[in-house]
Amino acid sequence: MNEYSRISRDKAAAGFGWPERAVGGLLAVLILLVALAFGVLILGVVAVGGLMLAVRVWWWRRRLRQSDSQKPVVIQGEYRILEPRRGGDKEG
Repeated sequence: MNEYSRISRDKAAAGFGWPERAVGGLLAVLILLVALAFGVLILGVVAVGGLMLAVRVWWWRRRLRQSDSQKPVVIQGEYRILEPRRGGDKEG
């Protein structure tokens, strides 16, 4: 076995050096920060959407309660008795 293959094999078995580890650590931190930023953005959009939906439902309920109390429903009509009462005809 020649010296070159033995050195390259020993270097590969030793792992990464400090520059590779530093760059890898910085990339890991950067990826985590980007993921956190997107998570906060998505959470903010969902929170604003939920708040808007809650305000809309509140407004609908408020409007329904006001319409019931301000405009009572009155039904007018006429009626006619078609058969006379037989309460006075008592045979004993």
